[in-house]
Amino acid sequence: MVLGPQICPQCQGRFGKESTFCPVDGSPLSEVSGTDPRIGLVLDGQFRIEEKVGEGAMASVYRAHQASLERFVAVKILHAQHVNDELIQARFAREGRASAYLAHPNLVSLLSHGCLPTRAEPDDSADPPAGSSGEAYLVMEFLDGQHLGQILEQAGGKLDIATALHIVLQICDAMGEAHGQGVVHRDIKPENVMLVRQGADESFVKVLDFGVAAVGHDDQLATLAGSLFGSALYMSPEGSRGETVEAPGDVYSIACLLYRCLSGQPPFEGGNAIGVLIQHRLHPPRPLAERAPSVPVAISDLVQANLSKSPADRETDARAFGRRLAHAAVSAGSLETHLGLGATLMGPR
Repeated sequence: MVLGPQICPQCQGRFGKESTFCPVDGSPLSEVSGTDPRIGLVLDGQFRIEEKVGEGAMASVYRAHQASLERFVAVKILHAQHVNDELIQARFAREGRASAYLAHPNLVSLLSHGCLPTRAEPDDSADPPAGSSGEAYLVMEFLDGQHLGQILEQAGGKLDIATALHIVLQICDAMGEAHGQGVVHRDIKPENVMLVRQGADESFVKVLDFGVAAVGHDDQLATLAGSLFGSALYMSPEGSRGETVEAPGDVYSIACLLYRCLSGQPPFEGGNAIGVLIQHRLHPPRPLAERAPSVPVAISDLVQANLSKSPADRETDARAFGRRLAHAAVSAGSLETHLGLGATLMGPR
């Protein structure tokens, strides 16, 4: 669905239709008039932009056609007002680096990257489109699906155990690959998990948005920001304190996600983000089996263990958590062994 862009008159940020007020300064948003000048633009001599499909505070996402391979791709273009913003530029570059660094079926693939030329031309026109001032862009595979938050909303807030396990085990496998390569996501939440159709599987996972990821030992972005990353509902205790988040921090977020899928509620809720973060740091979560009695005790206990306040008490990485979860689910009769997870998650513990 194409989202009509809106603009904040104060900060000039551009946001989607779902927003009424600017999330940055609270100003009422207004519609952007006129035709998007990027429509028709050809990037890298092969990606022709056809329509806008999304808008966020940092970038716009377009559907483009790659004529050489007769396929559609997604082009994510940084907003012009962020061209000179060091933090946003670092985050955008980091997303590209992490996507290029990793190769896994459940991770979105980066196809190309670059910057819009200041004199870019959509066809043979002598005049460049307005707003082309060297904005960075990423070209990625085009995903036709919905994010997990939308799926949960349509399902009434929670999923049956087989569906939830199928989704979360794919996340574990994808992030296990990332952790093995020294990449920590740091912002795992429903909005960053896209579900698409692949063959007969209508819940094939693609993990998105490595914009706040830590790649190797490079934590420059955290240093630049001096702030917290990730959604408060899924953030690890160490992340809520602004400390270094390593693989066990992602495991905590995945455990929060599974808790949400099975119970209909995240482990902690509150009227504001600070209150939720304090609960992540200090309060033990209510056991999953109390909120969702149909969940086997072995799965509830495993989730509880990986919601520990101490990273040392959790599984070392997402693949280790996924392996333990898969074995617990099979033992409880909640998961069949033929779901395509044998090579990575159903091996020896």
